[in-house]
Amino acid sequence: MEKILTPQEEADLKASAMGEKDTPINQTETQTPKIEKPEKAGEKSKELQSALAQKEHFRKKFEDLKSQRGNPETQTGDSKPKSFDPMETVKISKLLNKYTDDESEFILDRAGSSSYDAIKKATEDDWTQLAIQGMRDKVAKEKAIPGSSSPSGGSVSGEISDDTPIKDVERITKERVEKAKREGGRIGI
Repeated sequence: MEKILTPQEEADLKASAMGEKDTPINQTETQTPKIEKPEKAGEKSKELQSALAQKEHFRKKFEDLKSQRGNPETQTGDSKPKSFDPMETVKISKLLNKYTDDESEFILDRAGSSSYDAIKKATEDDWTQLAIQGMRDKVAKEKAIPGSSSPSGGSVSGEISDDTPIKDVERITKERVEKAKREGGRIGI
């Protein structure tokens, strides 16, 4: 006796004959489980052991950190963060008023904290004072050295005084004569 196939079963039969069948349509059909080779099973076992060891390591590390910081669940409400104090800000402002912005940043870096006491201690520190004074001296020295526009280093403004050496007087006079000739004007010596 020949079994009559439904259209779905016919399609499945054709697909299986062509090798195109991907998933079972009927619930009765099952795929055969893949059997892993012993080498791969051993590798996965090692990976699993490694993962478990890492998990245990990080769990211990977490517990240590938790005990060092204190458990936030067991802390009481007494240890609230310090609120903003405007008077402390005014004190810090007065303390840093005599310093430039760069010097103030340097002091704040050296203080390590934004509390008034730490900043005051940093401003009174000998190393901080020496560093600030050294920077101020360097800036003053750079400002004191004028840029020489004349080749002989004589008078920068081109003025002649009683102290001007004769060599510079002659040079300045020549410069004025040449300038007057170029401009076509009179010489005012």
